[in-house]
Amino acid sequence: MSGILSWVKQMIFLLVFLNMAQQLLPNVRYRKYFRFLCGLIFIAVLMGPVLSVFGAEDWEAALYSQILDNGDAWMDESKTEDVQVDFSEMEETQLSLYREYEERMAEDLTE
Repeated sequence: MSGILSWVKQMIFLLVFLNMAQQLLPNVRYRKYFRFLCGLIFIAVLMGPVLSVFGAEDWEAALYSQILDNGDAWMDESKTEDVQVDFSEMEETQLSLYREYEERMAEDLTE
């Protein structure tokens, strides 16, 4: 019974907090997006007890850790060590363009 009471308190707190945050929005245009996000958050919190009945006790922490693990994958240095950039061709192209520019400027000045 205390679990249900705790869950109801959590829902009431969440609703009050989301309504207060909605009132702090600087522009009315953002209200529909904020309400959509609030709805998603509310559904996630609402599904907590339902998922715990089916055996997913700590699903929020598992989801959070999965997001963090996948989010840091782009920063994995073992994958970035294999990338080597060869700038020599770019430098040669830049030098040839610079020489061509100098030649054309010299021609324009002599005319």
